[in-house]
Amino acid sequence: MTSVLLLLHASGLLLDTLRLHPDIDTRLQYQVVATVGNAMSISVQSVLSQPGATSFVRGNAYPTIEDVRNFSFVDYRGIRRFLFDGMNVLEQYTSFGDMNGDNFEDVLVVVQFEPGGSYYLVPLLNRVGSLAQMNVVSLGHPVSISHHHIDNGVADFTLQYPDGSRSVRYRMIDSVFTAFPI
Repeated sequence: MTSVLLLLHASGLLLDTLRLHPDIDTRLQYQVVATVGNAMSISVQSVLSQPGATSFVRGNAYPTIEDVRNFSFVDYRGIRRFLFDGMNVLEQYTSFGDMNGDNFEDVLVVVQFEPGGSYYLVPLLNRVGSLAQMNVVSLGHPVSISHHHIDNGVADFTLQYPDGSRSVRYRMIDSVFTAFPI
């Protein structure tokens, strides 16, 4: 467990460095983000024997917002969380669509693990009868999200920050949900 916490802490430091030094070469930024995504995915998967799975079988394999509400999330520290634990699912920003090319509808959820805290993207892959959480991606503190959509495995987001808007694309790369250039 200590190694998982160290890996998560190191990931946070890398992300803080990018935030504090926006002049770093774009290619290096994407490599850092991909590395952090891998580290977080490994951390989450090592904490759980079955990564965040919850059943939603109802005669079809399409997840709903109710399935998201009942899901047991794993936060950025590797701690299992439910809605009644003080976390917040921002349902208005939840997107449904195939993220990994298996022709099953997946879910991309925006959550706050602490009231008033940062926003996080949490991809939930449809495993035909259960949802499996992948890595957690930090969005920071946007004022709002004006656009969110999943199409052909690509999740497009337009995030509104106090200093302006930023468009970001995410997709699954080698089982890691990560940002990639627009």
